[in-house]
Amino acid sequence: MKGRSLLLNQASLYITQLILLLLILLEPGRLSDPLYLVRVDYIYWLVAVLALLYWYEWRKQSRDFLEIPLLTNIILVASGRVVSIVLSLMDSPGSLYIGGLVKTGRALLYSYPLMLSAPVLSIGLCMAGRHYGLKMLLEVKPWRPVKLFHIFLAGFILGFAVRILPEIHYWPYPVGYDTVEYIAHARDFLVKPMLFGVYVWNAGLRNTPPLLDWILYPFSLVVDPWYLFKVYPAIVTGLLVGLNGLLMKRVFKYSDKWVFTGMILTSLSLLVLRLTWDLHKQGLAAILLLAALLVVDDALFTSGSLRRHLAVASLLILMGLASEFGVLFSLVLILLIVYRLLRGAGLSGRRLMAVILYMVTGVIQVFLYSWYTRTPLVANTVTGVAPPVVTSDLSGAGRAFSYLIAGAGVYIALYTVAYKDSLKKAWFTTMLTLILILYATTTWLTPLTGLAGEEYDRVLMSVTPLMIACGVSVFSHAGRIPGVLLALLVITPGLYATLNPSLQYLNQPYVYALNRMPLYLEPVPSSKALLNDLLDVSMHAAEIYWDGGVLVTSDPYMRFIHLCLRNPDTSRLINTWWSLDPDALASLIASRGIKEFTVLMEKQPDPDGFKDAVSTLLREKYSVAEIVLHVETVYCGTSYCLYKFTSAS
Repeated sequence: MKGRSLLLNQASLYITQLILLLLILLEPGRLSDPLYLVRVDYIYWLVAVLALLYWYEWRKQSRDFLEIPLLTNIILVASGRVVSIVLSLMDSPGSLYIGGLVKTGRALLYSYPLMLSAPVLSIGLCMAGRHYGLKMLLEVKPWRPVKLFHIFLAGFILGFAVRILPEIHYWPYPVGYDTVEYIAHARDFLVKPMLFGVYVWNAGLRNTPPLLDWILYPFSLVVDPWYLFKVYPAIVTGLLVGLNGLLMKRVFKYSDKWVFTGMILTSLSLLVLRLTWDLHKQGLAAILLLAALLVVDDALFTSGSLRRHLAVASLLILMGLASEFGVLFSLVLILLIVYRLLRGAGLSGRRLMAVILYMVTGVIQVFLYSWYTRTPLVANTVTGVAPPVVTSDLSGAGRAFSYLIAGAGVYIALYTVAYKDSLKKAWFTTMLTLILILYATTTWLTPLTGLAGEEYDRVLMSVTPLMIACGVSVFSHAGRIPGVLLALLVITPGLYATLNPSLQYLNQPYVYALNRMPLYLEPVPSSKALLNDLLDVSMHAAEIYWDGGVLVTSDPYMRFIHLCLRNPDTSRLINTWWSLDPDALASLIASRGIKEFTVLMEKQPDPDGFKDAVSTLLREKYSVAEIVLHVETVYCGTSYCLYKFTSAS
């Protein structure tokens, strides 16, 4: 009876699909009507869902065999859907929604034959099988265990493929805000390589974490950093996803299905993608953190050989060399390791040596951070001084709260639900994640003494892969439909941020709730015409610098000037940060007494009117009445210009 019931249901499936698809032809005159194509898309989705539902029913009752007509149906329906989706997105990239994936007549023309042939061929195969007594069954062999290397490789390919899409779309321009500064810095390092050096960053001097420079240096000898940073972010994403897959398989012992689910969530997480958008040193630190957790979250770690502890200590030091945030992650992990070593039964000589090793490693991290910041402590509003990665005031509390709820909320929820289970499987990963989440919340809960300051978002970005690794087990208990809905909730913003810039309008209301989050992984500015114009004007600005001139501009434009200069003199580069209005220039003249400087800014419709506004502010706001200001246009592109200001008493 069970087989007969399945056969009847199968026949009903194919007949229902056929009727639905034939309904499309009832109004042939409307096949080019956009609103009619919405109905066609709904029918396509219904046909696909019916096939999937029947497949789930079949797999429940027979895991060893699969009906050939059903397999044929699923392949053809899937092919039809893929064709309609690809062609629709090619013709109208912003139509990634249900009802918009048979967007044009071309999409319908090429997809409809595939969709219609699915029920027709399936019915034909069923009839042929019954008439000739053929067994239309295909044996399904059980999955072989997937090797760890294959999991890592699959994760790397997945992460790389997702992240390379924006790079391809905006070729050859650098994607990300700070990426331009990274390219300029890499060129500076190529000219003047140092193990630990002071370099120009945003027109100021900075002790930069050196590990990324060391890694990229040999490649920079062959390929210009402009092109290296077209590939590097995708490599970082691939490594993050691959290592997170290894963590989920080796440490958490998830089945292959849930490991791959976790890797998909990681690769399309908007927070992970934001991390790789332009926080390149921090992405490197996150990779080393995952590598360290793969070693420490082993049942035999605390009682293991000293060689293993040396390996972990080396990874922790590399983490500190990668980024200031690597210092933070490393110090937290060191505290957890020392706690477990001291808490273990009996403090043997080997454990004592390991404790000393980690204490030395911690001291190295503190020295590294002190070198990066040029001071061991940072000023704090309330306490006077505070430990690393700090500075905050009340203005950040609201932004941090919004980010915790809208940005990291779903990941924190997954982590919280799975906390007890993951604590048993991966104590170090679970506790480190908890501490870093709490660390980020201090900006919201205690804004005047918040440890994370304005960098709470960077902490949450780095810990997102760990929250996913801990929380992916929730999907195994959620059921298919709730699990799919939850996964879509997690990955959809990442899809909108990587597939095509025209989809960014769907992310816009959501992203506005998140501090420093781009709508799409794109250059800044995103227009290719503006980028070309800014690069051209910046080259002329560099010529003025080479002639001994002083350059003034805001942070978005200073990066492009730095591209053209190698290890420049920061006394002749003045960054006004986010403002280039008359008040910013008047304040600069009044405070520094500069007699002559050139400003890179947006083209002014009336340069003399702008100059007059600066002069008025000098007299009325800054009480500088004796200066006579002059302005001349040095060079103009389409949207940006160089204006030379001179003052005389």
